Amino acid sequence: MSFHRENIAWQSKDGTWNLGFFEVVWEGSEEDGEDPEWDVDYDMSAFEWVTTGHPTQMAARRAWNGSNPGSSMTCRHTPGTAQQCDRYDRMAADLRARRRESRNTLPATGFVRW
Repeated sequence: MSFHRENIAWQSKDGTWNLGFFEVVWEGSEEDGEDPEWDVDYDMSAFEWVTTGHPTQMAARRAWNGSNPGSSMTCRHTPGTAQQCDRYDRMAADLRARRRESRNTLPATGFVRW
């Protein structure tokens, strides 16, 4: 099964590969007849899911175990793309910091699966 979501595989300066799915910005609701797969926008400045530090691009892609996103962009770390790849690294670090922050503010009881 596939379910389109914008994502990027990028290479960090150290040569490792990463995969990030951009944050979804909902445009409507299914109750209003909107398609949750296609009637969305993306915040291209934030990830909502990321995996980092893989030895190859394929290993980074295999780390995703959700629905087939249908397509993916790729950004290899070169002199011409270094700033963009570094930006993705910062976005990944930002998501991790936001997740840590939210874990620290959860109630002491209850079960939350990350």
